[in-house]
Amino acid sequence: MIRFSRPLLLAALCWALAPAAVSAQALSAQECREIRSTYGLTLPQCGTGGAITETALPSGPTERDRESSIFFSGGGATLDPAAQRQILRLAQVLNTRPLRTSCLKLVGHSDSSGDAGVNLEMGARRAAAVRDMLGNLLDTPARIEAVESAGETRPLAQLPPDSPWQRRVEIRAKLCPAP
Repeated sequence: MIRFSRPLLLAALCWALAPAAVSAQALSAQECREIRSTYGLTLPQCGTGGAITETALPSGPTERDRESSIFFSGGGATLDPAAQRQILRLAQVLNTRPLRTSCLKLVGHSDSSGDAGVNLEMGARRAAAVRDMLGNLLDTPARIEAVESAGETRPLAQLPPDSPWQRRVEIRAKLCPAP
């Protein structure tokens, strides 16, 4: 399994969100802020009038972790509006030509608060929530090949195990086997 590479994701985002492709669907200021904070990008549609530029990310997960994870703001498995919008954008990118041949593995995670067994179950519920929404948005839902939970066993190394940023579903992509 490989994670989304930054250059491939950037290229897919630029291709999927090119000004000509979204001229009739301008991005809102909130969407621009979310793309900037989630992906570290400022898109031309967001008023820069120029090429995509890098911006600093707030403290928390690394840029790579932000690109390959859906984060949960609360202790449950409910997708908040920000996570739903992130999944919607992710599905749009995954349905574009550069990534249409990728298969996915979803791995649910939790922070270290609480019982390890409960955290394992919570990771599974989070992964299932992402699978349900993302599967409905993909052109081929069967591309989601695996859904599993790591619970609290694989925290993001740069963050404390009890950090709320540990509440996430990691999305791993690889090339699908030829039919």
